[in-house]
Amino acid sequence: MDEVGIVAKLSDCIASRGGNILGADVFVPENENVFYSRSEFIFDPIKWPRGQMDEDFLKLSKTFNAMRSVVRVPILDSKYKIAVFASKQDHCLVDLLHGWQDGRLPVEITCVISNHGRGLNTHVIRFLERHGIPYHYLWTTKENKREEEMLELVQNTDFLVLARYMQNHLSMLSSSFSHC
Repeated sequence: MDEVGIVAKLSDCIASRGGNILGADVFVPENENVFYSRSEFIFDPIKWPRGQMDEDFLKLSKTFNAMRSVVRVPILDSKYKIAVFASKQDHCLVDLLHGWQDGRLPVEITCVISNHGRGLNTHVIRFLERHGIPYHYLWTTKENKREEEMLELVQNTDFLVLARYMQNHLSMLSSSFSHC
């Protein structure tokens, strides 16, 4: 729920434990009483142990009646699992894969799904095979969107990433996945 003072309280919580904010993103959708925030900060784990951090942020979220609060410390927490939906054009998928390979995207890629086939000896397929990332080609039509198969393939993932995959048949998939 959006309310005056959330950013100040969040900043104060981090600063009071010796943390220093490196970046913060805030999003409040127009005409909705919702507040989204993402903060990146550094801290001393001896001065602010993980258990205390969870407790502090839980207390803060209760202050503002938050529906949900997620605290992630990349070096301590498991990586988010993502499934990538890719279009025929490779450039977005390749950029994502190289960002992952370089460590800029601290995620686990569970699979790549596309409605366009790629040859067995393409650079993308070779890259995926080399890193043990499954590739699923699901030929779709207006009559058969293959949504049930897609849902099955993304069962153990946290997020879906669209790499130029803009099919309007993802409506059932996205509404079903958001409830997982």
